[in-house]
Amino acid sequence: MPYSKFSSVYDEVMDHVDFQEWANFIIGSWKENKLPDKILDLGCGSGTLLSHFPSSINTKVGIDSSLQMLETAKKKYPKIQYIQGDIIYFSLKEKFPLVVSTHDTLNYILQPEKLITHFQTVNKNMELGGYYFFDLSSEYNLIHNFHKKQLFYNIDSVKLTWRNTYNQKRKVITSTLIFSIFKDLKIQKYRETHYQKFHPHSIILKILQKTGFSLVSIGSDYKTWTLKKDCCLINYLAKKIKEIK
Repeated sequence: MPYSKFSSVYDEVMDHVDFQEWANFIIGSWKENKLPDKILDLGCGSGTLLSHFPSSINTKVGIDSSLQMLETAKKKYPKIQYIQGDIIYFSLKEKFPLVVSTHDTLNYILQPEKLITHFQTVNKNMELGGYYFFDLSSEYNLIHNFHKKQLFYNIDSVKLTWRNTYNQKRKVITSTLIFSIFKDLKIQKYRETHYQKFHPHSIILKILQKTGFSLVSIGSDYKTWTLKKDCCLINYLAKKIKEIK
């Protein structure tokens, strides 16, 4: 299962990410005069991004399907509220003015109908007039940075080999993660397989319109609200403009 073993080295593999810059970019895109008092992070992982949002945001909630990732999050950032669940189907007691989903989380949703369901679910758990900030891995990123490439990491007693293949017809990248764990003079090997799908901008626009959102801005790599051809993560800011049933 994805992130069962990856959770143990996830933060080290992602140490190149400037989460403070990401949080600043997201908050900088907030269109209201007063900062939101609540934020919901879908696919929150180890909770690192949530921890970088201003302390004036009283309620920080993260949802993730990986129990192992949430166990790490609870140890690192115990003041944040965590929920183990599916980001396609969830129902919360309160509604949020700001919802975020980052670092290609939505690329893990492979079926278009499930992506539609996800946005419907987000709508139902958001305040009217609230904002949904999310990113998607670009096809440029999948082809130029991952396709037919192997990545290697040595972290403490863990050796990670990460192999990637992108199917341009299906728009799906298959990532095979092989973990070699050295313990008590023995080597234990584990394998995880991750599948992610590239979702074209035209599809995202149709889904937003269908699920009660309007697109406010589209940008690149948490740096600019201009879409660049060679960006890796496409940033979206959408506003909930109507309730849906």
